[in-house]
Amino acid sequence: MKSILRMLFVFALLAPVCLAQNVVIKHKVYTTTFNKTYRFPVVVKWWLTKAVLHCQNPLARPDCFCPDPLLPFYTDLDSDYYRKGFDRGHNCDAADCRCDTVAEYESFYYSNMCPQTATLNRGIWKKLEDSCRTIAESYDSTLIWCGSVAKASAKKIGPDSMVVPNYCWKIVYIKRRNKTLSYVFPNDTVLSGQLSSYLVSADSVKHLSGIKFTKSR
Repeated sequence: MKSILRMLFVFALLAPVCLAQNVVIKHKVYTTTFNKTYRFPVVVKWWLTKAVLHCQNPLARPDCFCPDPLLPFYTDLDSDYYRKGFDRGHNCDAADCRCDTVAEYESFYYSNMCPQTATLNRGIWKKLEDSCRTIAESYDSTLIWCGSVAKASAKKIGPDSMVVPNYCWKIVYIKRRNKTLSYVFPNDTVLSGQLSSYLVSADSVKHLSGIKFTKSR
């Protein structure tokens, strides 16, 4: 916890960085704020509800990663990810869109992706995605923000010099309980398996990301 708090203080000195390069794009389920310099979204926002998750025939995962047609030049990133050792990490999870063909297809736009280590993407990040769906099943309307932050010295990969974020974060607002859960994860290859290890205050994430969070739809 102390190391995370130290990291938040350092990033507070750097944020907001490259905010002039941000483009807001609204899709059927999620809204992404994509940074053209980093080539990843700094924040993605969506509501998760019982109605969104419940359907008679949930869709199979298509794995159709592709450029966002609303920002094609900056999100044509196949070659940036190819054999670079990083997963194409969803911000708005495909399983959150499993009952709508358009929404699920849009969830595979690169404007909804950031380069994550396999350890993060397939481990604790997936655990939190599953936890968010469990929360929505129990309490219905759940508002989620998530995004990534990079240091000035962050690694760059691919022909477009896509930036690999140092940290990925998520805020989960449970409307019925008026409760907020906030997490920050190092984009690393060694991580704890416990979500509680990465809990921080919502204010810490605000300082880290430089993002203003609103609860409107």
